[in-house]
Amino acid sequence: MSEIDTGMHYPINLDRLPPSWVAAFVGDFCDSIQSGFACGRHSDSDIGVPHLRPMNISRNGELDFEVVKYVASDSDERRLREDDVLFNNTNSPELIGKTAYVTQKGHGLAFSNHMTRLKFHRDINSKFGAYQLHYLWMARYFLHGCVKHVNQASVSATELARSVPFVVSPINEQHRIVAKIEELFSELDKGIENLKTAQAQLKVYRQALLKHAFEGKLTAQWRAERHAKQSVAPAKAGAQPLNDMDSRLPPRFREGDRE
Repeated sequence: MSEIDTGMHYPINLDRLPPSWVAAFVGDFCDSIQSGFACGRHSDSDIGVPHLRPMNISRNGELDFEVVKYVASDSDERRLREDDVLFNNTNSPELIGKTAYVTQKGHGLAFSNHMTRLKFHRDINSKFGAYQLHYLWMARYFLHGCVKHVNQASVSATELARSVPFVVSPINEQHRIVAKIEELFSELDKGIENLKTAQAQLKVYRQALLKHAFEGKLTAQWRAERHAKQSVAPAKAGAQPLNDMDSRLPPRFREGDRE
């Protein structure tokens, strides 16, 4: 279907796309692709404007505000807007390419030169674009296609625009795809929470199991059954007593020797 040279590591088979879908490069579907700005003077206090950096995109493809650095409000005029897409252009080879959709919480924030802001055309659902680019990161596409330096790797805005393939469906189908992704992700998140709860419960159960073991509760039924057998059919003269464990105890613990 497509004459795009995807290279051997691109994970989407362009020859199997639905007939109404098209494939080109990322830049063909964007109004602008712009890197952020460097700032050597950061503050940990909430003075100024949050300056988003690679750590602020999680491995799940979401904005992460757990650790935020701030820059002076007049450092630079570049700011994120809700519905932008933020791409991590410089990081370790394993992490380069993480991508997040900019929610209302990210509106008005600054972003570093290690991040690239994409503004997609109006006929592209920005979440559709963010999910697709983050999928390429998950599939390790950028690991193989980035430019590697001494301790880090990079994908320039130009490379992202001109060399990264991108597939697009009709806009109404994009909306349905995004809605389905978010529905299924929500179910996955619930499954993860249920799994964490189950793991915590298993830890408590293990502890309780050991407690019962050394309080005799695990063998209570066994003792009751042996006591019943002893009552119904007493041991014959000279036979091994049913309560044979008692005979193996040190003398001070035997029934007859207990105070």
